[in-house]
Formats: sequence, C-alpha cells, structure tokens
Amino acid sequence: MINSFEILNRVFELCVANPELCKLLNINTELTGEELLEEQNRKIRREYQTADVIEPEDAPFISVYFMHAEKSKNNWLVNIGDLYVDIYTHSMYEAQEISLLFRMILANDFQPLLNYEGQHYSGVTGVYKYRLIYNPLMNGQ
Repeated sequence: MINSFEILNRVFELCVANPELCKLLNINTELTGEELLEEQNRKIRREYQTADVIEPEDAPFISVYFMHAEKSKNNWLVNIGDLYVDIYTHSMYEAQEISLLFRMILANDFQPLLNYEGQHYSGVTGVYKYRLIYNPLMNGQ
C-alpha cells in the first residue's frame, strides 16, 4: 500500500503522460528537460492554492493535495485520505472537460472512490474553481 506522497506523485505522472490533458491545460510539450518539468509543475500543482498565489493568466491548472487522512475503522494499518483535486479554469465548460478527463485517467489507474464534487469560490476574479474529493486508501503505518 502506498503513502500520500506516492499518490500525489502518481497522479502527477498520470496527468503529464496524457496528451489530451496536457493540451487542455495548455502545457507546452515542445519544451524539454527542466523547462518542461517547470511547466508541468505550474499546471499540475501538488499543494493547496490560496487566492493570493493565483493569477487569472495561470488558468487552466489543477491543484492536487491531501488535507488529512484518518484511520480506517476496519483496519488500523490503513488510512483513508481526502485527496482534493481543485480545477482552476476560466469557464465552467473548461472545468467540465478537464474534470471528465481527469476522472477517467484516475479510474483507469488506481480507482479511488470519488466522494464529492462541486463548484467552489476561487477568490480570484475571472477564475472558475471546481473541486473533486477522492478517498484513496493509504499506508497507515
């Protein structure tokens, strides 16, 4: 069983390996090396984003992070985590496209349970935010 850091890295790897998602996120795949990695990290962020670090020109991008995890009631060696996926775009249509593709990408790999989805206030004028929350099982040791 993997831990939260390994899950975040796996989600990142799945996202950057998907050409359609890279296109939707406007990732310049003609870049190479450190420049490409920097671009990918700017578009698929592995931490919570506050409104003061987001600029409208940053969108579209995804923020993937864990807020917390707690012990499973059935097995003390397993944690159930809340994996947040915040999708920042300029419109609901863009959020829908990215959300549907992201859900398909995750379902094809490790099939975590989608617990919640819905629109959220981004705190930034001109930026639409849509949230998914998954509950993956993680190493609880």
